[in-house]
Amino acid sequence: MNRNLKILLVLILISFLSNFGKAQGILYSSKDLDKTILDSSIRDVRTIPFSNKILVIYKDKTRKRIPLSSIWGFENRSGQRFRRWKGNYALIRNTGKLSTYLVRQGKSSAFEFSAGPDGDLHILTKRNLHKFFNDNQCFMEKIDSYCKGFFHSCQDYHYKTKQLRVEEFYSDCK
Repeated sequence: MNRNLKILLVLILISFLSNFGKAQGILYSSKDLDKTILDSSIRDVRTIPFSNKILVIYKDKTRKRIPLSSIWGFENRSGQRFRRWKGNYALIRNTGKLSTYLVRQGKSSAFEFSAGPDGDLHILTKRNLHKFFNDNQCFMEKIDSYCKGFFHSCQDYHYKTKQLRVEEFYSDCK
């Protein structure tokens, strides 16, 4: 067998095995975000397109459909946590007083935020940040100085730190 093909097969096998043991499960409330292992009997959690239920596959190959109205979010096999919000799924980036999410709608995606993990989701704009965090003067000064004009948006992402600029500003002003 060709050496490159062997290396490729080993890398694929390692990636498969590394995803197999990850924790996955259902988040019934935002308090479940603190749990490191949600449910060891769950093999995978999947969304069902055009359905009001989520599919949970257990390690013994049984399947269970859970109504979306009874869950807050879920964690998939890759370890990504999602919050369910008004029929969409928002990838949880950061939780705390300023919780940030990545929301995909069709081919586009946008960053959104909430004031706490249970708050309503809002588009990450200067105006919306002023509505909810006006009492944090340091944070508002940084937002006002950075989020102006065409080239600096409140949704700017810093690739070195892997954070949104807004998340960096908020952590600096805590």
